[in-house]
Amino acid sequence: MILEPFSDDEKFTKKEREEISKNSQNVIEELGKISKDTDNSLTFEEFLEHVNINEEEYIKMIRSEFKKSEVMSTQAIKKFKTEKGKDMLSYEGYIYTLERKTDVKLIFRCQRRDCKGRCHTNPTMDTILSGPTEHCHAPTPDLVPVFELKSKIKARAAETEEFPSTILHSVMRSFPLDAAGQLPQGDTLLRTIRRQRPAPSTNNDNQLPDNLKQTDRG
Repeated sequence: MILEPFSDDEKFTKKEREEISKNSQNVIEELGKISKDTDNSLTFEEFLEHVNINEEEYIKMIRSEFKKSEVMSTQAIKKFKTEKGKDMLSYEGYIYTLERKTDVKLIFRCQRRDCKGRCHTNPTMDTILSGPTEHCHAPTPDLVPVFELKSKIKARAAETEEFPSTILHSVMRSFPLDAAGQLPQGDTLLRTIRRQRPAPSTNNDNQLPDNLKQTDRG
């Protein structure tokens, strides 16, 4: 088998990608069966016959995996949480929310409800296992820093007793200026902080504790 070099603009149609994905899954399953039988040694031709695909289909599958590996090596997965603590991620400028999970993978769908784009990751959300499938809209990379900002704010609010203004000042220092147009209003961010903290309780005299009477200025 000779795997010819391929150009950077080589692409597969949706139908080809679906067929490649189906073949890949079949090969993985059959390899698992073969590996359990140490006495079973196959030639390459016998292997292709065993998994029921021809050499051209197998080459397409390998080339697709090469292309996928190239993309995965240059595209970082960014992880954050929704307002309710649900897992989210961004990949290639698209934002996904967790739809469901199994023992071996997490299934994410595009954050936009009118889009059917999906991707699968490993349980720790470090690796893209399948997809992403096609989206009905352009990527929105400018929104990614906003979700990262909200995630940092929520974490600081839940884990510390810092004043809201201190939290905002700290996390805003790393916010990119080119995404400033997507930044929520200050009141919205303050509400995000308040939602992460329990309502203050009063003492027997219906008074707030001294530590909650202190303002940002002391």
